[in-house]
Amino acid sequence: MTMALSDFIDFSSCPVWDPAFTRQCAAGLESDGVLTLPGFLQDHAIDMLVADSYIAGSPFWLAAKHLDWLAREVDHGNTSPKTLKKRRMMLGKLTQLAGEYTINMPRAEIVHLQDMHRATPAMADAMITSIKVMYDWAIERGFCTENPAAG
Repeated sequence: MTMALSDFIDFSSCPVWDPAFTRQCAAGLESDGVLTLPGFLQDHAIDMLVADSYIAGSPFWLAAKHLDWLAREVDHGNTSPKTLKKRRMMLGKLTQLAGEYTINMPRAEIVHLQDMHRATPAMADAMITSIKVMYDWAIERGFCTENPAAG
């Protein structure tokens, strides 16, 4: 997939080709000793960088890849921002508790995660659903061949 620079940089927040903007940046660097560009990277670009920093093939990596894709789906109007927010929360729990596994984590670990949240059945169900959806997405893209949350 070919991406343009504008897919990563928010040129409306940081018009780097505008001489007035570059003078403002130079003045800030001169006075503060550091160049800051708030809003320079788009949110999904940050998510992509984070995803690439994880060890490939770990649940951390898979969750970050999936959330980056989902953020782009929100940007294109194909998914609700509420879905992304919920998925971030649910997959965050997965990565906190099972981040050391490989992408093909054992089904028993999924059951263990569900058991840990049995006091809040709706939360347990939502987490398992999020994990299942993420793995279905991963299988379609060739990242793995089995869904430990299926069944």
